[in-house]
Amino acid sequence: MWFKRHAVQVAYCLSAGYALGGVACLTYAAVASTEWTALLEGAACLMMAASWIYLARQFRRRGQLDQVVPGARQDVLMLVRQGRKIEAIKRYREMNPDVGLRDAKHVIDGL
Repeated sequence: MWFKRHAVQVAYCLSAGYALGGVACLTYAAVASTEWTALLEGAACLMMAASWIYLARQFRRRGQLDQVVPGARQDVLMLVRQGRKIEAIKRYREMNPDVGLRDAKHVIDGL
C-alpha cells in the first residue's frame, strides 16, 4: 500500500539513481579509456533511467484518473454494473469532453 501512494516519487528516485550511475560509467569510460563494456553499462543505466521516467509518468497519469472516478454519475455506474462497458465509456466521455478514449477506458475498468 505504501508503494501505491508513493509510486511516482519512488520511480523518479530510481530514474535519478540510474541516470547518475549511467553518467558515472560513461565518464569513467571516457577518462580511463577502458574497455567498451563500461560504455555499454553506462548506456544500459541511462536506458533504465528513461524507462523509470516513463513508468513514473504512467503512475502519475493513473493517479490523476483515480481522482476523476468519484465524479462519475450514477448512470455510468449503472451501465458498468450491467456489463455495458462501451456505453459506459461513451457516456463518461460525454460527461467529460476533455478525457480521451484510452483514459476513459481506464476509468471505466477501474470501476
